[in-house]
Amino acid sequence: MYMYCNYIVLLCNKEIKIMNPTSRTGYLRSLRDCVGPPPDDCMEKWREEWVKLRTEEYLRSDDPADKDKGTEEYVRENKDLDSVLTKFARGIKESVDSGMDPKHAEIYYALQSVRGSLAAAMREGRKDYVCSTYALSEALSSEYDLQKKLALPPSLYKNLEGKFGLASDDSQWSSIRTPDEAGFRGLAPRRWSWCAPHPTPGLLSISAQPASQRSPSPTSGKRPPRLL
Repeated sequence: MYMYCNYIVLLCNKEIKIMNPTSRTGYLRSLRDCVGPPPDDCMEKWREEWVKLRTEEYLRSDDPADKDKGTEEYVRENKDLDSVLTKFARGIKESVDSGMDPKHAEIYYALQSVRGSLAAAMREGRKDYVCSTYALSEALSSEYDLQKKLALPPSLYKNLEGKFGLASDDSQWSSIRTPDEAGFRGLAPRRWSWCAPHPTPGLLSISAQPASQRSPSPTSGKRPPRLL
């Protein structure tokens, strides 16, 4: 099954209680701290930010071919929001059929494709895409609230080191005990983790699925995204 660990939801309308230093919550900031309070009607006005968002995403791409696409004129003619939503129509329908609010499904599918620019704006304290940021947060946090009413999957455990350890399959796990710039020790994956039975009875294999092999669908055709 998929573990949707690539999204950390900043609950913009709720206080984040500061926990002990080993907790990730001790290093999170609310959206209000990052980009200020939410504008009125941000669940609709995010659409007005699309052209600039998609343009910046092209300019931030490592692919040289994308640099030529990094103009608002190109986006309006070739990558307008309606065409993007049409591209993701199947995934949006699957998500809605699984219980996701239609408006939230559109927000998720459109904005996950420009998450790099959204993240950069937050890091830099820019308010260029404040409506999009709050719209995505609201969409994900609402789905999280919905999922809390569902039965959660059981916790999974696996050895970090040694034979069949996580670090032996993916070297990034080996740095989990090394503190980051804020002093946090842990791992917050930006991609999905794939869990499957190991050839040895009683063991699980957990590894990050390459971007080239994963679908953008938050439901995998079954249910709304599981936020962990």
